Amino acid sequence: MSRSLLFRLDLESPTGRRPAGAAESPLAALEKARKPITSPLALQFSPISLPSATDDTAGPDLDDDVNAPAQRRQMLGTTRRPSGSIRDTPITLKLEQRRRKLASAAPASVPQIFVSPLRPRMDQGIERIISGQLEQARRHFDSSFGAREADFTKVTEECGLPRFANRALFRYVTRDASGSSLSGSTIIGKRSRLTDREVWPSFGHFCSVWARLRRSSADIHALLFIILTDDASQSRPYLTRADIRPLVTDVVDNHFELEFLEGQGQFAQSYTETVIERIFYNANHSWDGKMTLSQFRKADIAGVLREIEGGIDVDVESPGIFSYKHFYVLFCSFFELDSNRDRLLDARDLLRYFSGTLSRRSISRIMMGKGKPSEHAAGHSTATTDDPRAKAKADKRKAKAGSRYDQNVRLSDCRMTYCDFIWFLLSEIDKTSPTAIEYWFRCLDLDGDGVLTVYELEYFYDEQYSRMEEEMSGDVIMLDDLMCQLNDLIRPEKNGLFTLKDLRRAPAKLLPIFFDAFMNLTRFLEHDSRTSFLQRQLAQLSMRAMPATSFKDVIQLRMDFLASLPNPWIEFADCEYAALLNDHEEQGSQEGSGEPAQATTTSAALGDGSD
Repeated sequence: MSRSLLFRLDLESPTGRRPAGAAESPLAALEKARKPITSPLALQFSPISLPSATDDTAGPDLDDDVNAPAQRRQMLGTTRRPSGSIRDTPITLKLEQRRRKLASAAPASVPQIFVSPLRPRMDQGIERIISGQLEQARRHFDSSFGAREADFTKVTEECGLPRFANRALFRYVTRDASGSSLSGSTIIGKRSRLTDREVWPSFGHFCSVWARLRRSSADIHALLFIILTDDASQSRPYLTRADIRPLVTDVVDNHFELEFLEGQGQFAQSYTETVIERIFYNANHSWDGKMTLSQFRKADIAGVLREIEGGIDVDVESPGIFSYKHFYVLFCSFFELDSNRDRLLDARDLLRYFSGTLSRRSISRIMMGKGKPSEHAAGHSTATTDDPRAKAKADKRKAKAGSRYDQNVRLSDCRMTYCDFIWFLLSEIDKTSPTAIEYWFRCLDLDGDGVLTVYELEYFYDEQYSRMEEEMSGDVIMLDDLMCQLNDLIRPEKNGLFTLKDLRRAPAKLLPIFFDAFMNLTRFLEHDSRTSFLQRQLAQLSMRAMPATSFKDVIQLRMDFLASLPNPWIEFADCEYAALLNDHEEQGSQEGSGEPAQATTTSAALGDGSD
């Protein structure tokens, strides 16, 4: 394109562009002088218009006399934007009027799209429910006033709560936030505790408390959440382990399948601790020991309490967190490792877990509380200023506080409590649960940056590789080959960099292979044989169904078969419980025949629970 054409296009362009260095033509200067100097807003919305040829009030035509600068200045002055602030423009005034109109609108005109589950409600429906529940509960107060706490169960059920929420509700209605003493009660802080359990609260007091509870909760989960809150003055936004205890102790004391725990102080206390820890293991994904309302609702504690009313272990297909069999397996597994019976495990005790199946480096991370923060504070020895060598060592450990491998923590000072062991065993057996995934991810994440790199995984696999060279006679899996396989299994966003989001997005059945490759050598080698056995089962199922079933139905049968496989933890607990019962029966038969029976850790654990 020639410069003449470009110059011609620039002259015809509405923007009036011209080549750099080119002189402005007289025609362009005249057109520029004719146009008013206004802003886009003033050009669009200003009521001031350009003077036209037919307008009598317009000045003389500028084309007649180009050399009339005074007239041109006078006309340009009449067409320029009025001097004033931008706030005086019509568009700004219109927006201001609209803003004032919205501000003056009534709040009720805006529809409410969210209602807090803890916000008090006042509607006819909830008032009818409250009246009906109080009318049903009145007859129990009239006939059984002054009865025991256990008889208050009738009132609890009439109010629509689970039967085993009775103790929590009874303690809540006997609390008085104003600090006034109730009949037969003493005030401890802000909570009213009955000294004489033979006295119920008055019906009037119960009516006021129950009406306030129902109006302050949107569903049964929020209602039970408020009841369990221990502060009488105001509701806390979270629950602690102590708040859950009344529910569990009510089950221990009143469930017909747990009558044998009466008088078994150690067993009853350990069972209570186990159930509480399992509740927090399933619900408290923030790992801070504070269960929020959303977590409490997802755990469905109210539904679990209703389910166990029919039974805990007897005639139950899939036992839950209140299962005594599961508790017995956890309790005996802990005492089998606790050599000195101090209810604390050290690194040497954990090395004996399943005959040393865990690697030493993974045990060090577990004992340091990297998977779950330990409840046992490690006692760090403080060096005295009298010994310069001890002081130098202490300063050196302190300087390594930000070390990648936490070398400032002494492994000999780390201990694992029974509650910590519950989290460990549940995560070690079933690595497909969300809590277990995060537990082992924390153990593998050496620098705590939320990304598992090849260097971090190599730190754990070096020990596994050395053990395979010593124990295996065949080929040993190299780290490069393993990383290629794991990239294909997990499919992270970036190869060789695994985040917690990548692991949660991957199929749950593949995650045990990932974690066992770096933590548990025995289980990692078992995955090949287990996978081969599962493939043979699927092949047999397909061969039996193929002649008379379509291919689509065969695929559905295979998917249903995989979905029907038992949960790893339930399968493990059933096998271990059967083995423990067999050991106990063999020990009893040896004692009955007069043969000296060898003391086992199971019998020792039972002996500890008999006091």
